[in-house]
Formats: sequence, C-alpha cells, structure tokens
Amino acid sequence: RYRRRSDRCGLRHGDPSAVPDTVTRMTVREVLSADGTPLVYRAFGPADAPPLVLLHGWAQSSTCWGDGVLDALARNFRVIAVDLRGHGYSGAPERGYDDSKAWAGDVDAVFAAEGVSEHTPAVLLGWSYGGLVICDYLAAHGSAAVAAVILVGAVTSLGRGEKGGRVGP
Repeated sequence: RYRRRSDRCGLRHGDPSAVPDTVTRMTVREVLSADGTPLVYRAFGPADAPPLVLLHGWAQSSTCWGDGVLDALARNFRVIAVDLRGHGYSGAPERGYDDSKAWAGDVDAVFAAEGVSEHTPAVLLGWSYGGLVICDYLAAHGSAAVAAVILVGAVTSLGRGEKGGRVGP
C-alpha cells in the first residue's frame, strides 16, 4: 500500500560507495494514514535486518538525522526515517495535530507498509516531539509490534500541568 517515489523529492543520501553491497539503497516511499494524510518516509538497510523507525522532533524532517548517522545505522538495521504529518514531504492536513489517535495512526500505517508486526517488531527511536508520537502509538496500539523504545531529548506529554511536558531545567 505504498508507492515508491524517485529521488526527485530532493532527499539526499550518503555516498553510495560507502554502503556495503548487502545494504538496500535508500528508497523514498509514501503511505496513507487512516485519515488520508500522505506520509513520506525513507527506508534503507538490509531487508532482513531488525526495523528501526526514526521519529523526528517538531519543525524537523527525516533529514535531521544526518546522512552519516543513517548510513551507519543501515549497516545493522532496516532504517525507516519518517517525515511526520505536516513536516518534510508528508502531507499537511488542516486538522489532526492535537489528536493523539491521528499520530498513532501515522506510525501504524508505516508499520503496516513495512511489515512491522509482533513477529517482526521495530525499535522506535523518538527525538523531541517524536517521543510524544511514540507514546501516542503505544497508548493506542500497545507494544506487541515494538521491540524497544529509545527516547532522545524527548517529551512524553505536552500542556500545562502535564507530567513530562516540562522541557529544560
């Protein structure tokens, strides 16, 4: 249920000669979320490697991880770097940004497109706002398709009086 896009999107990747032959070259893919929002993500690495799903921070995109980091990760993981809704090359719907079910559905749509399941669970890595998206996914879908969670400078809730909503000292 995804369509491959060519590199015409302008997404760059590292030096192809630096990637071992066993690593699948980066492809740009698109899947529709449950609410119809087009979600664009980059996937690369060995097809039989454990999936590692990268969820970026607010006002960022999948390019925030850096080509060198992505190439290094792709040696041991099937890297799936997502442009969250309203970011990067993904669609920017008028609504849904305050709906945790929409964010959870976005992750679920990427999981479905990439064959992530309880039999092939993914490591979820969330930076900044990506941590909140992970929490939304876990609250809606549970942890059966998740092998591990990594939070990097991440928030887990937002709003006045919310635990985890405070950023900084």
